[in-house]
Amino acid sequence: MIHLRLERRSETPAWMQIALPILAVIVALVLCSVLVSLAGAPVLSAYGEMFLSTFQTPYDVQDTLVKASPWRSAPSSGISAPRAS
Repeated sequence: MIHLRLERRSETPAWMQIALPILAVIVALVLCSVLVSLAGAPVLSAYGEMFLSTFQTPYDVQDTLVKASPWRSAPSSGISAPRAS
């Protein structure tokens, strides 16, 4: 039987902080390209359309930046706390 012991790292190496997000994006692109090809669409033209469509007009660029930003000016649920009488 295999015994594993997990230990907390004191700090994450710099190469790992750079490599893991890049690897995550590559793995996601590969997995999604499998799904796109299973759907019968050409993978490269689908990715090209997806990436280029976000920069066609100034509104598209603005909309992409707004959706990508973590800051929100209003509550997302639209539900406010009840008022005390």
